Amino acid sequence: MEKKNKPLRQCPRGSGKPSWREVVIALAMAIRELSKLIQLYIMN
Repeated sequence: MEKKNKPLRQCPRGSGKPSWREVVIALAMAIRELSKLIQLYIMN
């Protein structure tokens, strides 16, 4: 995941509404954080 400094919004038609790629990336990051929290909760 070294492409964070690259702007995600590259297609001009996605004005105002986030593109599906941004939504997918945000969902993946949220799921990863949730799985980390669940693992910590289970381990303790």
